Amino acid sequence: MQNKRFFLTVGFFTLLFIVTLVASTGAACVGDCPDSWKASVSPVKRTGIKEAPTKEVGRTVSTPEVNARQSDRSFALASNIPLKDRYPSLVKLADAGDGKAACTLAWSLDFCLNKHNFLDHAQVSLANVEMGGAEEQSRLRSALSSANHYDRLFADALAVCDGFSQPDEESVDRRLYQAASLGSIRSMSKFAVNPTVEHHIDISTVEIMTLYKENAKSFLTQAALAGDPEAILGVYYVQKRGYLGTKYGMFPMKLDAVTVASALTIVSESDAIREASDAPELLNKVLAAMTIEERNNMREVIGRQKQKGVRRSMEDLRQQLYKSPQDICDME
Repeated sequence: MQNKRFFLTVGFFTLLFIVTLVASTGAACVGDCPDSWKASVSPVKRTGIKEAPTKEVGRTVSTPEVNARQSDRSFALASNIPLKDRYPSLVKLADAGDGKAACTLAWSLDFCLNKHNFLDHAQVSLANVEMGGAEEQSRLRSALSSANHYDRLFADALAVCDGFSQPDEESVDRRLYQAASLGSIRSMSKFAVNPTVEHHIDISTVEIMTLYKENAKSFLTQAALAGDPEAILGVYYVQKRGYLGTKYGMFPMKLDAVTVASALTIVSESDAIREASDAPELLNKVLAAMTIEERNNMREVIGRQKQKGVRRSMEDLRQQLYKSPQDICDME
């Protein structure tokens, strides 16, 4: 009996050691990264944003308090309710570490800030339809689809953003950073490649610029490996120019070979990115310097990206760069 108890005790502590070891080697990547690259991505610095609270594992108990929180969350995430009514609830949830709320808040603010751009995109798309010839039916259909898409977005924005005025202390980029820190791939990509940089410059803007410098490379890498089309195109431009250029300035950047090669492969295969005609040449130079292990990791990444339909997403990127907050955050 004592021997049996001894072996059970040893077995229990052996299992505990294995679980602890696995947990301590958790991946740094939020997106789909090859195993050998997960630990190479720099950890995200979360200065100035409340951390997500530790979640307790256990059985969910239905109580009036729990039901009320669930009801508040459903209200805050409801896309058919004006943002002015949901904003306080979204802020509370996002600051408490709710990733879906943080994503919804960030993209709702961006949605309202850019609503008039939707109308401009629709008008440009319609102009392309009118100028196109009869022999270009495919391009005309794409342009018409794009015009309809932006027209619907503009109508949605008018309803969602009606009566909402963004508080002076609020910032789209700060909320994008918060959502990215909580795991939103799409927010990582936009924060790194196409930050909003609102018109007023103050101490808050300087702080966000610091967060940008510290996290842009990590966010871009994770988003590209996860198959975000805007991030993939951003990697192409970094490789072409040697720097990441945004409204915050130009930042010299060198990305790892697997991230670059997988992104250039997708860009090379996409007919929609006409200005990236030099992508195959850039890809060949990267491939020539890669190790066998790096090539295997690249194929692994590309395989997952193609399963997600990234090539189709690249084609959609040019026609439909903007989507509704609900469409973006429901995909996370």
